[in-house]
Amino acid sequence: MTVDNITPDGDYYNVNCYIYYIDRLTSNADNNTGIQSVGIAVLDKLFNDLNEVGLVTSEVESFKPFTYQFNDLCAGVYATATLSYQKENLCD
Repeated sequence: MTVDNITPDGDYYNVNCYIYYIDRLTSNADNNTGIQSVGIAVLDKLFNDLNEVGLVTSEVESFKPFTYQFNDLCAGVYATATLSYQKENLCD
């Protein structure tokens, strides 16, 4: 996860962020679609779980698949999201 910015909004903080799922491709890259499909399912579940614990996912843009050469050739998916949480829920 990469945080873009955090802004106060009344009793809430809004966190604009990028959340990634990534995995290494096989030598012939035949697992590309599988990695991206699993990534969408994992991120979707993550956003649902965040909602259940009180981090409201107020805005999720579409899931964006990608392939990128790091040390290894990788594939994945990412989403841009705005998470909101109440200021009173911060740890002291």
